[in-house]
Amino acid sequence: MSRGLKIREEVPSIVLSEMLGDVGISNVSLLNLGKVPDIYLLVGGVRVIIETKEQGHRAELDRQLKQRLELDLCEVAIGLEYPTDLVEGTLAPPTPQNVRKKLLNIFLVSRSYAQGGAEPRLLFEDIRTKVAELPELLARAASEALPDQDLEKAIAMVRDSVEMFSDSISTLPKAKVISENIKKELDVGE
Repeated sequence: MSRGLKIREEVPSIVLSEMLGDVGISNVSLLNLGKVPDIYLLVGGVRVIIETKEQGHRAELDRQLKQRLELDLCEVAIGLEYPTDLVEGTLAPPTPQNVRKKLLNIFLVSRSYAQGGAEPRLLFEDIRTKVAELPELLARAASEALPDQDLEKAIAMVRDSVEMFSDSISTLPKAKVISENIKKELDVGE
């Protein structure tokens, strides 16, 4: 069986960027500017990057997603895998218009990572989605990414404040026991 003729990898990303714009999701296709990542957007103040890859290239997609997070280009990195027939034709490569028509009807397989300390944290994987469902998926990823970060920052601030207070009263007469009890309750330690 002979392989079909393929279009360049950038075409599905650029077409997807245009389709997101058509439904009111402001974004920038950095591929149009000759740069990476594929698509950059803000969702509720959260920086989101979308990378697209043909199915069968998941390891490369994961590497790209994690790299975008490690370089602090975004808070959320979403990968979308598309089937080979989106980019392959038997007699000629598909046109961007053909890609757009196919994108309306196919399922993309999505996965998402968020910043999460030492290593990016997996938000979700292997969710089948259509282009029409992407706004909801983007909102979900953005909402799942930041609350944990905000909560961790708030907990750290409270712990630091309590520890400073506890340290400041530990020199007062009879306050050392209170200071130790506060730290013990908050599991801050000496």
